[in-house]
Amino acid sequence: MREVSNKVIAPKISFSILKFGIVAAVLGTLVAGFLGFQLLNGPKAAPVPLPMPANPAIEDRWGIRVSQIGVTADGGLVDFRFVVLDPDKALAMMQDVNNLPVLVAEDKSGIINSAAMMPTKHELTPGKTYFLLYRNTQNAVKPSALVSVLFSNDLRLEHAPVK
Repeated sequence: MREVSNKVIAPKISFSILKFGIVAAVLGTLVAGFLGFQLLNGPKAAPVPLPMPANPAIEDRWGIRVSQIGVTADGGLVDFRFVVLDPDKALAMMQDVNNLPVLVAEDKSGIINSAAMMPTKHELTPGKTYFLLYRNTQNAVKPSALVSVLFSNDLRLEHAPVK
């Protein structure tokens, strides 16, 4: 009679299969770590732009609504855009250098009051957007900053975002 042994025979795993498994596990861990890092530190969503504030007193007195303020020309100019609500009042603002808005950087880095004058003979149309260009002296206004817009009769538009 034959004697039966109670020994468990383990299957033999070749060394090359074991080496492949270790390399695959290490590579999988590296790839997962890289992808996780990319998800956490990848491109962020663009910040939501702040809305342009409004001031009904400015709209009533000067006939304009400020629509956008942006730095342009490689930082050398500030583009001040406004929508004309009342052409006569807006023209009175644009024809006299003393009535032009003054921009003040809210971080206290500077004041800009050197607007390039537009020709005085304009036929302004209600609802149309117009602009004034200001020299950005000493880069006082920067993108993503906030500015106050001062008008000659002590009206002001505060916390206007700069693009």
